[in-house]
Amino acid sequence: MRTSTFRQCFEQRRGHQSTLGAADVFTADRVASRSLRRKDLGSLAVAVALMAYSNPCAAQSWSSAPDMPTARTGPAVCAVDGFLYAIGGGTSSGTLNTVERYDPSSGTWSARAGMPTARWGAGCGVVDDKIYVVGGSRTASTDGVSLVEMYDPATDSWSPVSSRGPAHIGQAVVAVGGRIYVASNVLSEYDPITDTWTGTSAAPDGNCFNFPGAAAMDGKIYLAGSDEICIYEPGSDSWTLGAAIPSNKSAVSMSEFQGKLHLMGGMTASSAVQVYDPATDTWELKLGELPTSRAFVASEVVDRAIYAVGGQRNAFLSSVSAVVEVFSSDATNTDQSADLPATFVLLQNYPNPFNPSTAISFTLPHSSNVTLKVVDVQGRRLRDLALGFKEPGTHEVVFDAIGLSSGTYFYQLQAGRVSETRPMVVLK
Repeated sequence: MRTSTFRQCFEQRRGHQSTLGAADVFTADRVASRSLRRKDLGSLAVAVALMAYSNPCAAQSWSSAPDMPTARTGPAVCAVDGFLYAIGGGTSSGTLNTVERYDPSSGTWSARAGMPTARWGAGCGVVDDKIYVVGGSRTASTDGVSLVEMYDPATDSWSPVSSRGPAHIGQAVVAVGGRIYVASNVLSEYDPITDTWTGTSAAPDGNCFNFPGAAAMDGKIYLAGSDEICIYEPGSDSWTLGAAIPSNKSAVSMSEFQGKLHLMGGMTASSAVQVYDPATDTWELKLGELPTSRAFVASEVVDRAIYAVGGQRNAFLSSVSAVVEVFSSDATNTDQSADLPATFVLLQNYPNPFNPSTAISFTLPHSSNVTLKVVDVQGRRLRDLALGFKEPGTHEVVFDAIGLSSGTYFYQLQAGRVSETRPMVVLK
């Protein structure tokens, strides 16, 4: 939402001022000194145009969800197929291997198979509906472990991953394009298919790795630590630097919601939420936003809502929390809500045949984690057009076939457990 739009919505909803909190807009004031921020990334062959149905003035507010059965701080939290999973974490008694699943449709928690290794401060990412839990610590110390364990929600079972990840605690983990990215002291990439780790190019500012929060949006990875946000593009292995974060924070959690990044938590308890708009490179600082002030809180998006999970209310582990709070948009009063698609559809690209670019469109009946990739006739992956978490509605991706020869290729879309493949022809 642009600043002017936010103010218009604010004026329309004065009665909800206490819910919105203070919204101070921060614009980048160091553009001249940051040549990386707006550098031309012409080598990136994918341009994403999002056309999701949305209403920027829909009511947005925080509410309470049922507490977790197990209070914990520093859990790993991921979402699969509309369920929220809280994994591990710590208490005053030590680290946990406890796994609990929340069903938003029924508002209930259920116990799942315990993680083989109890730990707190781990991170998790989802590839092909499987959860990969990386790093963390077995004790209350800051000594990290290089363990990677994979959980399959379909079978409620755990498997070890033979390839060891970074030994770190408080790292940020995010999945993009079928790969897991782990931000510890550097950004590392894990490919579950080959079970291998590779490095990435150096980030423009090391502060981004100071116990960062991470989120994926439009195929890019955003890392926020201290007062910096760094933006990584896997397709070109390149970085840019975003506007400085208004309030210096580490040990934060970050989630993408309706085209913006929501940053919360920290090493000390806070109720502030900082919202970054990649389209304008600006921040909004919302003071007193979280109903329950917490440190080491985890966040995740499920079905058009952000869930803030667990954490601790002060510096002592005796204050660990089972609290779960939800930030959502009430779109029931919008004229467009009735126009949302009823089914998942992957449309034929247009034009087809094409040279050099074509548009690929698809519709989502509900919010989903979306991956789009291009493969050849032998099924070999050529390009990852990863989109990340998307709202219901119609979306379009413009694909540029630069570097590909004439021939038939296929584009494959996966949204949650649903997938579809269509052919396309490059004619040069």
